Amino acid sequence: MGSYAQKRVMIAGGSPEMRKIYIDKLLKENATVIVLGDKLMYNQTKNNGTEDTHVQFAYCDFSNKRSVDQAIHEVINRIGKVDVLINHLEMQKSGDILDISENDWKNGILERLRAMFFLNQSVIRTMVDRDRPGAVISAVYTEKTAEDSIGYHIVAESIRQIVRQMADEVKEYGIRVSGLGLGGISEKAALQEIVSQILFLGSEEAESVSGTFLS
Repeated sequence: MGSYAQKRVMIAGGSPEMRKIYIDKLLKENATVIVLGDKLMYNQTKNNGTEDTHVQFAYCDFSNKRSVDQAIHEVINRIGKVDVLINHLEMQKSGDILDISENDWKNGILERLRAMFFLNQSVIRTMVDRDRPGAVISAVYTEKTAEDSIGYHIVAESIRQIVRQMADEVKEYGIRVSGLGLGGISEKAALQEIVSQILFLGSEEAESVSGTFLS
């Protein structure tokens, strides 16, 4: 998956099983892991048996830009930098094209895109301000029964364009931006492969990969 020795890797979102796989793999590479999320995510991570000084937690309300910026500010003050951000976006099943509701659109689509965008923006700003290269990966997924829903496809295609634009604007700073549309995830066995693929995109082995959205 590439070397992560001495890297600071921030993981936002994702299922408890995915986070444990990330943490296990990254600790073997001598990386420091920052789990960004709410209190529920903290308890899930702790209950997975994560008790290592190289794993830290930062509270964040992803729906609130001020909370996002404050969380990133506190993380930078604590550990100095973020080298890699892995930003997960889990989509719930939306209505079909003829019955998608205003609530589906506002909370299921716009709010999730907003949260993804502003977290990426906040972390990228720290990389630019400190003149540090880095990598930002956005991964969108949903439950297996919802992979054909209009909400998932709207968000995935939107992230594709955001990734392309972000990558183009920050390439002069040595920052890479990539994305993945994982579709519907149902088998836990596939999580190992998914996590390995995402970690590859954040590694130095993928230093020539940016602006790419894999699906």
